[in-house]
Amino acid sequence: GPGDIQRLGEGEPLQPTMIKTGEVDEAHEGLLVRTVGAITGWEKSALYLDDGSGGAKIYIKGATGIKRPWVEKGEVYSVVGIVSHYKDEHELLPRYQSDISLWPGMLPVTGGESPSG
Repeated sequence: GPGDIQRLGEGEPLQPTMIKTGEVDEAHEGLLVRTVGAITGWEKSALYLDDGSGGAKIYIKGATGIKRPWVEKGEVYSVVGIVSHYKDEHELLPRYQSDISLWPGMLPVTGGESPSG
């Protein structure tokens, strides 16, 4: 119950593990991760990124209050979130508005093909 939880003190914030977009999968489910990729598509509550290693769905839950940014295909974004599994797909769930940001540089080297071919 609630009495079983004890505060031990302050700690360092958890740092996300950097993964490829194609690694938003079972092996990383439940982990806090960061991925960087080019926008390949979007929906009302989702973005799709690919760094050349495979696509990743970024799902923005309404309860977070996050507003999906205005994006264009090919723009490169960094997203931090928890890898989750819903129905038959894995998705990355950002926690805060600051978890989704335009990446200032080139795509990191992943060993995959470029998103455009």
